Amino acid sequence: MAFNDDATLIATYGTLFYAPVGTPLPKDGAKAFKLNADTVKVDTTASDTPNANQVWTNLGHTSADNKISFSFDGGDATTHNSWARKNLRTTYADSTCTITAKSLQLDGDTLKLIYNGSEEDGGVGVDITKKPQTFSLFLLAQESADDDSDIRFGALFRKVSVTFDGGPDFSGDDFVEQGMTGEVETVAGKKPIVFFEASQMKQS
Repeated sequence: MAFNDDATLIATYGTLFYAPVGTPLPKDGAKAFKLNADTVKVDTTASDTPNANQVWTNLGHTSADNKISFSFDGGDATTHNSWARKNLRTTYADSTCTITAKSLQLDGDTLKLIYNGSEEDGGVGVDITKKPQTFSLFLLAQESADDDSDIRFGALFRKVSVTFDGGPDFSGDDFVEQGMTGEVETVAGKKPIVFFEASQMKQS
């Protein structure tokens, strides 16, 4: 494998888009996502797009100090021996993938999304018991604020079960943060996560 300087990334800017599970990518694919776009429309001519109004919606401002991230947990290795041979076979336990984000927006739409809330008494009523919602998520990260940047990276999570992660944190001197966490679930017939490298994210 040769050195590829253009394949490195400093995630200076980024955001997260969400859509109903099964929402296809835009007609131009992953490169159609733009950092400051409120919404990104899908290919409404596709045969598997029954709703012509399907869009990917930008989550909005998230924390620069606690950036969006995902991690794999579990998958511990167990080595099995035979009587005649050591280390004959290795098996791996099931693993999980978790996405975390800290939203900075305290508007009604964001509160409803994170806490699965609803309008109540002129505000947003939320429950203290977690009631997950499922979404497709698209993570966009790039080095510059310019959407024409050649240094961009994308990740599609086909199905994620999302809940709040604590309440709004007022203890700091910077923006109030409110956490959300999602568990990636499997989707029949497809890989649950798709990565898009810089060459696939370049604008035409």
